[in-house]
Amino acid sequence: MKCTALLLNIFLFYSLLSNAEEINSVTSEQKEDNIANSLETPVEEIKKDDNSSVSDTKELTEIEKDMQSIEPGFTPKDDRVIEIFTLNKITNQNEIEIKKQEDEKNKIRNSFVTHFQEKLRKYTSKSLSNKEEEYYKALKEKVELLEKALEKVDKDSKFTADDFYAYANDAFKLSEYDFSKNFALYTQAKEQGKEDVAYPDEDFSRSIKAYKYIIKNFPKFNHIEDVYYMYAISLWFEGDFYKAIKYFKYITTKFKKSVFAQEVLFRLGEYFYDMDEFDNAINSYSKINKKSSFYDKAIYKMAWSYYQKDQFDLAIKNFTILMRLLSSKDMIGKDNSMKEEVIRYIVKSFSEKQNINKPKIKIDNSVNEKDNKKTVATEAQEEEGIDLVNTIYSYFTQGKKPIFLRDIMLEAAKQLFDEGKLIGTVKAFEYAIKLNPKHPDNPRIESQVVDIFQESGKMEDARKKNIQIIRKYGPK
Repeated sequence: MKCTALLLNIFLFYSLLSNAEEINSVTSEQKEDNIANSLETPVEEIKKDDNSSVSDTKELTEIEKDMQSIEPGFTPKDDRVIEIFTLNKITNQNEIEIKKQEDEKNKIRNSFVTHFQEKLRKYTSKSLSNKEEEYYKALKEKVELLEKALEKVDKDSKFTADDFYAYANDAFKLSEYDFSKNFALYTQAKEQGKEDVAYPDEDFSRSIKAYKYIIKNFPKFNHIEDVYYMYAISLWFEGDFYKAIKYFKYITTKFKKSVFAQEVLFRLGEYFYDMDEFDNAINSYSKINKKSSFYDKAIYKMAWSYYQKDQFDLAIKNFTILMRLLSSKDMIGKDNSMKEEVIRYIVKSFSEKQNINKPKIKIDNSVNEKDNKKTVATEAQEEEGIDLVNTIYSYFTQGKKPIFLRDIMLEAAKQLFDEGKLIGTVKAFEYAIKLNPKHPDNPRIESQVVDIFQESGKMEDARKKNIQIIRKYGPK
């Protein structure tokens, strides 16, 4: 199928390029037109000369044989047709080779253990970079040739929408590669301490114009929802965020069942979040369904949006939903790197909620008759710590206790200890032990409780706790 489509393209280019005299008769004003103008105002189709014939007396070249293996009897009239066919062939061959190399690289990577990783890195990077350069070099030449050919495409041709779509996608891929390469050079220069290095441009103008042309002239194109998505993404990468947002919103209303709809909703949410428009961000995130691969990320950012709005009850609710998701059987073996952060901000959300409308206690550290106020303030802060721990524990034990409650209690202990609220720290440790009495870390936690008692001058409590540890964990 790929080869047949390729030769159909060749037939199209052949019809465009075979009438060289007619093309060369274009006026100087038309020659100054660039691809942008041609995308918006295509010229008339160059008529084919039906009476033309080609003598086939000479021996066929290898390229011509390849062409005839796809379409028997086809003989090119123009060297440029052969050049386009050759470039397409090189591009496809390199694409297959790169895929083969990448598959081989992944297979080997998975089979080696840690101490072979350095050898693996050298092996997998040995020839892939050269193939990649060859591929993009051929792709660039292909895009430039297509660009010239499409200047003369008739909008009524049945191949036109497909050709513009193929051209736009290749141009997009090339723009991504150019930016990635330039960004790597930019990063390298910055790491070397160079300050006068300009941030690389993201130029997606060619694909933008092609996608726009398809939207305008072929609204019923069978890949039109893909075109809208790629058009919006191209605008986004170029920094035209407002126009990109307009088309993202259009996709979510016009193509609700599109494979891109969920990603677009998430991108909209990210845009609004970055602009501190948290209500709009929440509105976008909340529309992402539970089966979407973006669902966990949406819940995470929705929780953060509520946190930024000081709506801590809703922040806690959404952070908890995310923790239940991350702790589910479906997530076993997957990357749970955000777990620690989520637990940390569940505790912080409870703490911030506690601080709302709370009168500030000024602590005077001077040593005089006011020293009594310092003692009162410390006692008040300790009460706050105990109250925080009890509030968190009560919230999560109203129904079925979540399996991650012990981790939340340990995080609460850590945060309270950092704030110097030692009694609250001990209380959080006690709850953690209660939730899993047989956990192997319990002796270490109870030893920390002893250290806290000693640090706070409660030597009798420390002595009693030591005796308790010996009886509980010592030899029977």
